Amino acid sequence: MNDDIGVQWFTKVFIKNCGEVRPQLLILDSHQSHEVLEMLELAEKERIHIHALPPLTTHMLQPLDRVVFKPMKTAYKRHCTEFLAANPDKTINKMTWPGLQRQTWAATMRQELLQKSFCATSIYPLGRTKIPESAYLPCDTMHSITVTQAEDCSMNTGQEQEQNFKRNQQTHQKRWILSSCLS
Repeated sequence: MNDDIGVQWFTKVFIKNCGEVRPQLLILDSHQSHEVLEMLELAEKERIHIHALPPLTTHMLQPLDRVVFKPMKTAYKRHCTEFLAANPDKTINKMTWPGLQRQTWAATMRQELLQKSFCATSIYPLGRTKIPESAYLPCDTMHSITVTQAEDCSMNTGQEQEQNFKRNQQTHQKRWILSSCLS
């Protein structure tokens, strides 16, 4: 998504459909298309507060990722299977896809599912109770890869590997990366 599309979506879709009540809160991921000066200035003028989720946290904090996308994927597969069974001479292409997507959207974008998704992320009602403690551990991929590779290549016994794992886990448990964005 480029900057122009982001601004067009914000003006022609979000502002047009968010209602008259102000202020409003718009929660977005940290994609660069959401950090466009024109959009941020328009949001300020419209009294819309934009909150960007921290990078690499959408799997825990983005409502659609937590609750909606799995049933949507399942429904889409079902609609495709039914379509292909009923129309063996057709394929899913630019002409047939919109109808399948419309059916999928209608089957999954329901108010109760969307409300459940905000609850699952603890965005509303606000809190940390739905997010496991492990989510607050730092994303230390390089360290994890190095430790894993070193353990795989070594001749450590199972007991030594377990001790290394516990020591690393204790070190990681002392750090918190999301506390500032959720408090």
